[in-house]
Amino acid sequence: MKKVLELAIDESLYSSVAEYASKHQMKVDDLVEHYFKIIVANSKKKNIIALIDELDTPSIDVNLDLKKEYYKNKANPNGI
Repeated sequence: MKKVLELAIDESLYSSVAEYASKHQMKVDDLVEHYFKIIVANSKKKNIIALIDELDTPSIDVNLDLKKEYYKNKANPNGI
């Protein structure tokens, strides 16, 4: 069942949106509903900061010279 929603937007914006909808063989209502669906779907996704916070802390020596280790491993890719 659809709910009727009244919106107040700038006339020039509405004209542009109505033109866009017409070009894509849609109604403005459909565009608004689609946009709301995107907003709701994205709000349920975790952002990158939340995902990083969930990662396990790597077990690496904090005093390790990563640049030196990189070049050492690059020179010896098989670890020999």
